[in-house]
Amino acid sequence: MKPTRRGVVVIALIVGGVYMAAEFGPRALNAVVGPALVALVVAAVQVGIADPPRVDRRLPEPGAVGTERSVELAIETDSPTSATVYDSVGKGLLATGNRATTTIGNGPLTYDLRLDERGDHEIGPLAVEITDVLGLFTRQFEFEEIDRLLVYPPTYQLDPAGSGLTVFSAVDQSYGNDEFEHLREYQRGDTLRDVDWKASAKRPDEGLVVGEFDDSSRQETVRIAVDTDAGDPDNLAAAAASIACYLLDTGFEVGLGTPTATVAPESGGEHRRSILAALARLSSGRLADETQERADLIVSAEGEDVTVRADRTTVAFDDLVTGGRTDPAGEGFRASEAGRGEFGRTATGVGAT
Repeated sequence: MKPTRRGVVVIALIVGGVYMAAEFGPRALNAVVGPALVALVVAAVQVGIADPPRVDRRLPEPGAVGTERSVELAIETDSPTSATVYDSVGKGLLATGNRATTTIGNGPLTYDLRLDERGDHEIGPLAVEITDVLGLFTRQFEFEEIDRLLVYPPTYQLDPAGSGLTVFSAVDQSYGNDEFEHLREYQRGDTLRDVDWKASAKRPDEGLVVGEFDDSSRQETVRIAVDTDAGDPDNLAAAAASIACYLLDTGFEVGLGTPTATVAPESGGEHRRSILAALARLSSGRLADETQERADLIVSAEGEDVTVRADRTTVAFDDLVTGGRTDPAGEGFRASEAGRGEFGRTATGVGAT
């Protein structure tokens, strides 16, 4: 507990009053010092006996670089109390409103976060400095609990019909070569690539139809390896995340191998988040030979460029990017037109110097 500036003034007033009383009589003490001393004692008791507030920090869901989230602080007290609240955030997060002078105990507080850098970032510790009603004393409570928030790499639109996508021939070539079996009605969960558009156009009142094929020879699993022995891990993570999300959206089961993590091939929303979490934590390192040998696609760096290799075909990742940023969580987010343009190295940020 310590006095505020106002408290220091009151203490100085009391000291001065005592001196005046000694020089000019006790009447000066009664007129000046008495009320000030009572106020000082009441304020000190109010702050001194206050119980620590009960704090619960509620984190948002992870998000991609450049997105915004809100953190909620539920701070409970026995009665509404004036306080200054400060929740510190680590590097890579930009907070707005995480320091506020307000009344706690009347409901939760919120502040905004901008997710500036990929990674596993710290939020906390939290400090709550309470003040008495007269503003004479403060007392600080510190809550050392540290929470962590994942920031996913950004992802970009890829065009499967683009000439640069010959890199995907190793995983695309089986589609369209399977033996046709029959048509059936479109069902939720079917991928759009399986829709027979010509047959659907002939029966506009009956909805879409899907072609069933003998897919015994179809490749449905793709393993992506990310080699961060050279190049910027942020750019490599963005490329790998973009490719993984594209393949998951297309209907593949996707696996991931990095120098420090392995995610077995699977599909679904939870699996998507597992891949993004591994890429959020991606750091520099050499990829194991076994991981490279098992991979269908290898994301690596050659000079300043991020490249994608399948078998003997290698292309620059920038050549695959045809649009703005997407939402890696798969909720259909698209960047504003301000984020579009010539999607070479500068626009995507991949391989940028």
